[in-house]
Amino acid sequence: MAALAALGTIWIINKQIKQADLSHREQIKQADLLHKEERLRRLEAARSVMPLALSKMCGYSMACILYAKSYWQEVPDREQPLISDDVISVLRDVVETADDDIRIAVRSLISRYQIQAAMLRDLAPEPRKLVAFGLDESIADAIIDATKLHAHASNFFKYARFDSEAVPLDPTDDAVESQLRFWGLNEDIEPSVWSRMKDPV
Repeated sequence: MAALAALGTIWIINKQIKQADLSHREQIKQADLLHKEERLRRLEAARSVMPLALSKMCGYSMACILYAKSYWQEVPDREQPLISDDVISVLRDVVETADDDIRIAVRSLISRYQIQAAMLRDLAPEPRKLVAFGLDESIADAIIDATKLHAHASNFFKYARFDSEAVPLDPTDDAVESQLRFWGLNEDIEPSVWSRMKDPV
């Protein structure tokens, strides 16, 4: 009888352990589900304001082109364009909540902006003392960088507007050249820009 009682106790304990394990797994599953739902809500919220952020980035890139061209025109008291913090904040939210492919694509856009902004600062007189290129080349590079940023940001609008789940791609050279022509920066108008496009350093 004692042996049977012991076996019964062991069976009850094992059953309780299994039930506790199942309960723990269910709790983990529910927590993962809640986390996923929260992440998707945050992503949806970020995407809902992403078109505005992209529009601001496109506007910033156009301002950068005018800023760069002002060095050809010797405009006094020029101010370097700045992008508002909320633009980067929105893109960062997407990076934190999107799937890997979109996360990598948005990081690429942020990286392009960071490089473009750093290169643009080199147009100012003091930083230019450390730049090996001539002024014309630096201006052309700034125009190209800003145009690439504009084209890159534009590629995200379909995703941002929930029109497509496709991963936005980096801009092609053809897209950048089309944008330059759309702005009236044709080969005969800005030959130095097109020269740098064909022979970048």
